[in-house]
Amino acid sequence: MPYKIKKLEELGIIQIVYLGEVSLDQRMAIITELALDHIHCDKPKLLIDARSLLSSMSETEQKIWGKFVASREELKNATVAVIYNSNIEINKTAMKHAQQCGHIVEQFHTEQDAIKWLLSR
Repeated sequence: MPYKIKKLEELGIIQIVYLGEVSLDQRMAIITELALDHIHCDKPKLLIDARSLLSSMSETEQKIWGKFVASREELKNATVAVIYNSNIEINKTAMKHAQQCGHIVEQFHTEQDAIKWLLSR
């Protein structure tokens, strides 16, 4: 399984950790599972840890991904913190599309900073 989803109950945050190679289809499946099985409030706080992610998406895949995420009603009011390594290229097109759709998304290099930001929202 190229990911883990867990609730940080004491913080009210849902954490998604990518592990290794994760294809576009797998990412879409993760979002579907997240939306159907883990989001039970109107304004979810999501912590996406992409530090162990090995593959990046093409420009076309990023557009497809961004549109798919934007189409999920459960994520409409989500606040999202993405943690990534500074030595990898984050999916800029997907991030830009999410922000244009009104999603509150920020990028971080440390989990501590990401959680602090999520808790302040």
